[in-house]
Amino acid sequence: MAVRITVYGGARQVGGNQVLVEDGPARWLFDFGIPFHQWGKFYEEYLQPRKAFGLLDFLTMGLVPPVKGLYRPDLEHPLVGQVFPDRPTVEVQGVLLSHAHLDHSGYISLLHPDIPVYATLTTAVLAKAIQDTSRGDIEREVVYYTPQAPKRDDLLTNDPDASAVQRQFVVPADAPLTDAARRFWGQSLWARKSMKHTTLQTASALDKKHAVRCWPVDHSVPGACAWAVETSAGWVAYTGDIRRHGARAQDTQRFLDDLAQLRPRVLLCEGTRAPPGSRPSFTESDVAQRAREHLKSVQGGLVFADFGPRNVERLLIFHALARDLGRQLVIFPKDAYLLDALRTLDPSLPAPGPETGIRLYAEPKIRQDAWEQDIRQRYESALVTPKDVHQNQEAFILCFSLLDLNDLPTLRPRPGSLYLYSSHEAFDEESGLDFDRLLNWLQHFQMRPVGVPQRGRATGLWLIPPEEEGLHASGHASGSDLVDMVRQVRPRTLLLVHAQPEAYDYFVEHLSGTGIEVLMPRHGHTLEFA
Repeated sequence: MAVRITVYGGARQVGGNQVLVEDGPARWLFDFGIPFHQWGKFYEEYLQPRKAFGLLDFLTMGLVPPVKGLYRPDLEHPLVGQVFPDRPTVEVQGVLLSHAHLDHSGYISLLHPDIPVYATLTTAVLAKAIQDTSRGDIEREVVYYTPQAPKRDDLLTNDPDASAVQRQFVVPADAPLTDAARRFWGQSLWARKSMKHTTLQTASALDKKHAVRCWPVDHSVPGACAWAVETSAGWVAYTGDIRRHGARAQDTQRFLDDLAQLRPRVLLCEGTRAPPGSRPSFTESDVAQRAREHLKSVQGGLVFADFGPRNVERLLIFHALARDLGRQLVIFPKDAYLLDALRTLDPSLPAPGPETGIRLYAEPKIRQDAWEQDIRQRYESALVTPKDVHQNQEAFILCFSLLDLNDLPTLRPRPGSLYLYSSHEAFDEESGLDFDRLLNWLQHFQMRPVGVPQRGRATGLWLIPPEEEGLHASGHASGSDLVDMVRQVRPRTLLLVHAQPEAYDYFVEHLSGTGIEVLMPRHGHTLEFA
């Protein structure tokens, strides 16, 4: 019997991975994320899928696969059966989740509660922290959700009589499941109603003696891992998002060494940065060194550091730089909540406080959610107000992004204050509009941008000035590094996901003569392997 692999998300596009692996009665999903590329064709901040119609919009717009058995029964609006009357039925053992970024995890929110989510303990804790500090949204209910019920004209709304439901997460048997982590998993400061809690389960099936294996790997978010499933055709492995130029590079190498011993039949590999393009690659060490050089040039005034909100490795880099340069790092309560969650697993992570040099920004708000009230109360000694920041601008580095710049009229940064951009490298048309807006803010307040992409007058392309490069290290391996990884593992077939179509030619060229078959799947097309 052939093993069947269907790529429903992440086929010929970056992100949104949804991969079904079928081997007789055994069926697994590798990730179940939000395909932001497809989503962005139809939706934006003020135009989104309609919650009142359950699954209808997600299925109709091609955001999730049109199959039965995968989804929450409370989202089955009557129109779904009329529009998709002949959907096949698929029942899966579980989702093998690579990491907590929403393009890999977000649409777990739509899945049937009986489908367990297998993940590292760090990913489970991180996913809960992200959801706890987010506004209620059906596209973000990864760890727990509010059941829906029909009201008027079959429209769905929150069921007032139902308890919230927490999903079953399963972590490797060797996970350090501390009492603090168990308490965090069971707390619900966000909830106004009761919740049906589940306990974090450990799975002995995730050790090297059984048919499913999990390895930690290096990525730009804590807890990232790769997976492999033993099938009748041989091992089928999945890299998730991977690199080896960060602090966990040795984890990635250990994964590659182990996987090479398994001689996989199929390797599903990300190809985000293949072909590599003209931009050079940088490591997290490069980021620390170059950021230090720019920060040392600041003569008074504020410093803003803009980086990914869950990039804890980057946060620790700027924390160390701030302390070395006599400044304090200012983070938002949401960041402190995330650090608190991760400290249940790693107590060595710093907590906010004057003694650690991490301060908590007391953003003026009329209303605070319960989790934020708790954070502010527990770290009251670490709070700094906009007035404090304005009056002591040379004392702080603020972890801000474009979405936080509404506070600039209150902070009133001195002319010449520094805005250091240390975030993603995807400079497409949509993000270009954001850069236009960001630069308008900085120009209005006479601030100095460093590392912010600038639009070329001749080409119209968004590029970082060469002298300002190296302030961001990608969460993804370069094309050449990925080729080296594949050569080491030597799968019979390389299946490219999380990659643009041009990545196919790149891998075919650079794997020529190795005997490795290179395939790039089409959306929803099933491939068979014997």
